Amino acid sequence: MSHKTLIVDAGGTSTDWCMTDVAGNVIAQLQTEAVNMTVSARGVSDAIADAGALVKNAARIYYYGAGCVSPDQCGFVRTEFLRFAQNGVVVEVHGDMLGVARGLLGNRAGVACILGTGANTCLYDGEKIVGSIRPLGYILGDEGSGAALGKRFLKQLLRGGLHQSVSDIFYTETGATYYDIIENVYRGDKPNKYLGSFARFIHRHLDMPGMEDIVYDEFNSFCENFLVKYPDAQSCVCCGSIAYHFETQLKQVASRYGVTIDGIAASPVPGLIKYHLRHSLS
Repeated sequence: MSHKTLIVDAGGTSTDWCMTDVAGNVIAQLQTEAVNMTVSARGVSDAIADAGALVKNAARIYYYGAGCVSPDQCGFVRTEFLRFAQNGVVVEVHGDMLGVARGLLGNRAGVACILGTGANTCLYDGEKIVGSIRPLGYILGDEGSGAALGKRFLKQLLRGGLHQSVSDIFYTETGATYYDIIENVYRGDKPNKYLGSFARFIHRHLDMPGMEDIVYDEFNSFCENFLVKYPDAQSCVCCGSIAYHFETQLKQVASRYGVTIDGIAASPVPGLIKYHLRHSLS
């Protein structure tokens, strides 16, 4: 059997597949659509089959996926990997929150956060998650996420609350209409991903009137609904596209709540490579 390790980070929008050799060197990478338990079981099976070459050549597979919160969900994903993997492969399936904690904190205790298409947080003791606050998803919660930013932006846009110059540029750049937006939000296949897509427009036009205020307001909501509810939390680490691209604003808002952000990463994969290499040698 080979000594290759496959690390899979399945977020809300995309999935990163990373194969490493025995020394931890990256030898193959692939990015696909989201492959997690927030999509259909059939979608998970098809995606694993599509990544067959990587799966078949791995001696160890470590999967971290959004929506993997119950033993049944984790068991299903593990079974699907075993269908395509070689005999004797080691397969571990965990939620994406543990992947961020391991990737950014290693074996240090602390608060870890996800700010991507969705949002999540946890209290990590250096080995396992020992506390969390329910994120509630993009309809009821996910404050600070890309979907929440998009929702806050669209509400102001569609109700005439944005500066006219911002509205003009938005409709010129996107060609979208009120009816297009409502259709995609309420009847589209992936409304959370659609809402999150507007974070790119916000980031491109942060210097325009009111745009940075949307970001500050959403990060205030993130801190109030998540960070301050961890007693004595003076620092945290954050992972995801929103944390990475809006780092300046996130750090400024967190500091108002007495929280220092010790680390920000777009992806937990580099840290997970080091984590699993270290633990394979221990």
